[in-house]
Amino acid sequence: MANLPENEVWEDVYQWETSDRALGGPGGVMNKPLLNLVNRTAFLKKSLDGKASTTPASLNNAGIVKLSNAINSDSNADAATASAVKKAYDLAASKLGSIPFATANEILDGESTETVVSPETLQGKGHFYSNVELLTTSKLTAAHFGARFWVDHSSPSAFTLPDISNIVGCGHTITIWNVKSSAITISVGDSADNISIPMSTVKTFKLMPTESVTLIVEQSHSWHATGDGMLKYSLLFRSSVTENGWGYQPSGLIEQWGACNVSGNGSVDGGYLNNFSIPFPNKCINIQLTHSGFSPGSVGVFSALVLSNNSQFRAYSSAGNVYPAGTAYYRAIGY
Repeated sequence: MANLPENEVWEDVYQWETSDRALGGPGGVMNKPLLNLVNRTAFLKKSLDGKASTTPASLNNAGIVKLSNAINSDSNADAATASAVKKAYDLAASKLGSIPFATANEILDGESTETVVSPETLQGKGHFYSNVELLTTSKLTAAHFGARFWVDHSSPSAFTLPDISNIVGCGHTITIWNVKSSAITISVGDSADNISIPMSTVKTFKLMPTESVTLIVEQSHSWHATGDGMLKYSLLFRSSVTENGWGYQPSGLIEQWGACNVSGNGSVDGGYLNNFSIPFPNKCINIQLTHSGFSPGSVGVFSALVLSNNSQFRAYSSAGNVYPAGTAYYRAIGY
């Protein structure tokens, strides 16, 4: 009796047809599907030979993993069973009651360095507030950490932040949204505390109507303020709001305004020389003059010429040399 010959090849398995005649032996149709399966088996055996490993697994190499019920092992090659995990969990749960959890006052006042903070304590002191509340008190305390407040006409106009001189940790937050029709003032709760705002460190700042701010504790004595209420302090919005002032716009444009003198015409140097409050870094692209007073006919029509240094301009009058020089308001735009 002969065995079927093996070929290490993956091939389709023949299906007997109703018209096939039952015939065995080499090439016989009765052996054909069996030979297909034998060849597939030989192909798989060849593919898997040498692939199986008996080397123990490690952190860097695959291998055989050994199961273990131990809960005090430091092995990197053994895998914990469900039984070991449960034993470890039960042990930890039995010790939970003996852990000296801190109270809210210990955390906020820095009274203890050995007690542990529980999630319930954190939540209780306000880290996880989600509702927006009406702020009705002017003096905020550590119990307000994590809260979000809105301020309306019934609220005070000045607010004092919690004293963080002895704060433990960082990341405590308070958010305030001003929906009053007037500005409110926010100040530190301790004279040694500071508030970091764009381009500066202050102890008090104003929050204008519709503006909001989130104050974050960075460390002891240090707050960080962020939000749309801080934009006016950034480089994009820096300004000097005075009678002769200037202001930066988010687009990069710079606007200047103020009072100037007007006199003379007929030549470049004929106009009255005036100084901008600050030089335009690149170019002044527009300047307009408006008469100041009740007798515009006496000083004529105004025009202006910006000098190449972008820090000065000459103001001219069609009335010629006016004495004393006429006074006008100017408004200039540049970048």
